[in-house]
Amino acid sequence: MLHQTTQIKGLQTSSGKQEITFAAPEFNRQWGNYHAGRSLRDVWIEVGAQWTASGVCYFVDGYKTMCENYRWLNNSGGAVGPAHLLLNLAIGGQWAGRHGIADDKFPTQAQVDYVRVYRK
Repeated sequence: MLHQTTQIKGLQTSSGKQEITFAAPEFNRQWGNYHAGRSLRDVWIEVGAQWTASGVCYFVDGYKTMCENYRWLNNSGGAVGPAHLLLNLAIGGQWAGRHGIADDKFPTQAQVDYVRVYRK
């Protein structure tokens, strides 16, 4: 499972809320998670994001998982600095906290081979 969404806290969308424009059948709109039809463990996968001036689309191994409206603005609507990428192995939160966390699965890791950023 991969979590793929932006954080809307102001004028990043016209409604001030998440505005999903496309979701693959495997994408859970409520939680913002892509549930692959295969295991993502112990394999290399390619995760992508394509940003435009009005939105972002997410991909897993070239497969489009979700698109949403998003304007790169601060919460008040003003211009912001450059974006950053966050890669983490998040454990817990609302979903995992509801169902518990299996201590016998630790230690664990997320390996990253490389990160590339392109500009059109």
